[in-house]
Amino acid sequence: MGAMMASALSVSRLTAALWTAQAPCLPPLPPLRPGPGSDDPFRAPATSAAELNVKGMKLYREAAGQPGRGEKWEEARARYRAALAADPSFAYPRLNIASSFVRQERYADAAAEIIDLLHQHGYVPWAREILASADLGALKVRPEMAQIREAMAVSARTWGAGLSADVLFVARTKAAMNMGRTGGQGGTDAGAGQPGVFLMGVHQEIFAWSATTGRYRQVTAEDGKVLAFILSPDRRRLAYVVADKLVRNQSPLPAALRGVAIRVADTSTLTLSEPMRIGGDVTSLELTFVGTRPWIGVEGDRVAGTFVLDEEGRLVPSPDPRPRRPRTHRGGGHLDERIVLTAVDVTGARSIALPGRCGVVARERRAASGPAAIEITARNAERRTLLTRFGAGLRGLAPLY
Repeated sequence: MGAMMASALSVSRLTAALWTAQAPCLPPLPPLRPGPGSDDPFRAPATSAAELNVKGMKLYREAAGQPGRGEKWEEARARYRAALAADPSFAYPRLNIASSFVRQERYADAAAEIIDLLHQHGYVPWAREILASADLGALKVRPEMAQIREAMAVSARTWGAGLSADVLFVARTKAAMNMGRTGGQGGTDAGAGQPGVFLMGVHQEIFAWSATTGRYRQVTAEDGKVLAFILSPDRRRLAYVVADKLVRNQSPLPAALRGVAIRVADTSTLTLSEPMRIGGDVTSLELTFVGTRPWIGVEGDRVAGTFVLDEEGRLVPSPDPRPRRPRTHRGGGHLDERIVLTAVDVTGARSIALPGRCGVVARERRAASGPAAIEITARNAERRTLLTRFGAGLRGLAPLY
């Protein structure tokens, strides 16, 4: 009897092992599983949709210059709605429709469009776009704004659900600007270029990809200025670095970053801290977490030393010159994960393991030519390359330009 039981147990284990090896681990290609996000946030809108939106904007301007011409507003909205029909993933026409209703003081209609925009297309980047829009200004002091803010809160929770279990990465939404580069992109001459001060034209934000649904979510909306980020050990907090400008100095002085700031986000609610700004030019910045607090090492012409962010988001000197912790895993993340950012490079994790039976691992693939990419593999040999057409890195892109 004992031998039979042992044999049955062995067969059971073998069956389980075969199932683990053969059962699909990675989500299917479109149509995707239900969940927040889209199948491809890096795809440009359909040409016909973009053209219809431009025609709508022309009619919008004509209507704004001719008060009382209500038919012009209807014509503009007709073009915008045609653009939505041509490419349902193209969300800007819906924001334009809401703005047209505000211009006509049809505030309830505008609020309904905005709430539908948040429901259909998600919290990021649309909550920021709504709050920053000058054309929606009159709506922001109206009673309808309370409904919109409630919809934003619901959308934030939906957008952040399960985000801590996703693969988070920095990706370009379009090709980076030249920023004075004289050599080719990549390689040892990546820092070479004409001296001067250049706007940070990297067009980078943080995105997430779900190994459960196959969907992508945009996590930050920082005008494309995100350079690098780090996750807390429990993956519930995210600290990221933005910069406004690249400063190229005469050799042998190193290049630097200007207008550097650090922000912290809760990965479940997407609640953002105020930016913690670092004055002057920064030549090197090291970032990690000590518990729930970001630890920062700065080398710059105005700020230098080691710091932690306090509960109010202020830089407080840290007595620990370089915190160290054991290299162990917790929920797929290294406890001693850190990044080092310069004006040329980002160094950090090159592979990230996700929890679960499938042994899913995200690996950063840097190439001598062409954009860097992120490859997803599972224990059963399934493989997927994320759809990041202009380059992506697990904690940042290198070289930056």
